Amino acid sequence: TTVRLEDGAGLLTWRFPRVHGGFVWEWRDHGLTHRTSGRPGGDVEFFAYGGDFDEPLHDGSFITDGMVLSDGTPSPGLAEWAAVVAAVRLVVRGLGDAARGDDPDATTQGPRLEVVNRRHSASTADLALTWRVERDGEVVAEGDLVAPVVAAGTTGTVELPDPAAAAGPTPAGSEDWLTVEASLAAATAWADAGHVVSRTQVDVSAPAARVAAPAPAGEPVVVEDGAVRVGDAVLDLTTGRLRSVGGTAVDGPWLELFRAPTDNDRGGTPHAYEDVDPALTQGAGDDALPSAERWTRLGLDRLQHRVTGVEVDERAVVVRVRAGIARSDLGVGVTYRWSAGADGAAELAVSLVPTGPWTGTWPRVGVRLDLPSSVDRAAWFGTGPAESYADSDHAAVVGAFATSVDDLVVAYARPQESGHRPDLRWLQLTSSGGAEGGPGLHVTSLADRPGETRVGFTARRWTPQELAAAAHDHELPPSDRVVLHLDAAQHGLGSRACGPDVLPQHQLAPSARSFRVALRAV
Repeated sequence: TTVRLEDGAGLLTWRFPRVHGGFVWEWRDHGLTHRTSGRPGGDVEFFAYGGDFDEPLHDGSFITDGMVLSDGTPSPGLAEWAAVVAAVRLVVRGLGDAARGDDPDATTQGPRLEVVNRRHSASTADLALTWRVERDGEVVAEGDLVAPVVAAGTTGTVELPDPAAAAGPTPAGSEDWLTVEASLAAATAWADAGHVVSRTQVDVSAPAARVAAPAPAGEPVVVEDGAVRVGDAVLDLTTGRLRSVGGTAVDGPWLELFRAPTDNDRGGTPHAYEDVDPALTQGAGDDALPSAERWTRLGLDRLQHRVTGVEVDERAVVVRVRAGIARSDLGVGVTYRWSAGADGAAELAVSLVPTGPWTGTWPRVGVRLDLPSSVDRAAWFGTGPAESYADSDHAAVVGAFATSVDDLVVAYARPQESGHRPDLRWLQLTSSGGAEGGPGLHVTSLADRPGETRVGFTARRWTPQELAAAAHDHELPPSDRVVLHLDAAQHGLGSRACGPDVLPQHQLAPSARSFRVALRAV
């Protein structure tokens, strides 16, 4: 069991010297290279697991539970584990922000870095320390630190530059993040020089700069030819459904509560926590059905959507939808409110309220938008570089990142939920065709009102339902779109494939939600 390293407690093995553990099962996926010779769909090479050789007794995909994939590619789980068990811990002190837990003498001592060496016997003489300040993901100041040699089991301190003095004042609406990294000063048998062994990151934005001033209203709504134009967005006048944003066809939004089950979602070990508090059962939980089975029995994978009203006035379009489960009293009332921003963006405010006797958990709560299949590049400012979830986010940092759409997700042996990046600021999805790239969609996550949270995003070429139905990637149907999810929240991952379920604080219980995004053409 772990708690956040940032809270200072760390692993139980750090807190109690007599506790021995922290072992991982296991290092590598054990998929075997196999081919689909003689099967529909042609000759495709893939990594096979239990059942793919017509054997009568097997463990299914349980043999693909490693830190690296069958081809040796590191998984996000490896980066997460490295962050959790980092034997050298970095703690920024003295920035004068009580919200960050700084000591009361911050103003007299100034910014400094504590280097906590939890190694068994080695000092930190092999490490180099660097710092940088990024403004909205772009480096504006950086440098090296004179790394102290900290003996095993002790803590050293080094002065830090004042981020505000180094980077200058934070402009309104921008974010400044200080990142400090400890990396190998020279190559070793197991890693190259520069390999990062520990990292910490602190928001050093000026408090007044963290929230931008509200943007003025944009152009009025325009109704013409059976459609409604709201900024860059064009909606169907009858259904309220999105047709396009600028020159890019965009279909949606639909409420989505389902995700393609992970191996842990499918796990059935007797440590379920949806109905039982683990603290009251000493971690034992109960033997309830796997979450994935509960979700599909409930019907979360087959929501029905019915438009109950489309209201158009001079400044907004309000679309009301009831999403429900067939032959059930369970439903969700969803309101989509569209209005135009001054920059031509279409602001979408989503609010939803569950109706009926909901119990258990939801896999996710958010909306889905479908984009053309030509969209193949993603750039974003938010958390990254890899996927992260409520109970697996120690390796995530805030920054600006870019990759292909196909590389946003992980090629796990069995198709499943992957690629979620929470706490989004902005996202740009474009086509790489042409000298400057083709048209695309820019999404801004709006959270400038009290109590609002930023959405997370996932983008891949198949729906959760298509992924859930496939046992291997080559069994997925041909794709003619990119499926973008903007999620208010996702259920945690847990470890129920072979251990405890998602802990209560990381479960996603059915509840009312609201969030806002702005969509514009690029």
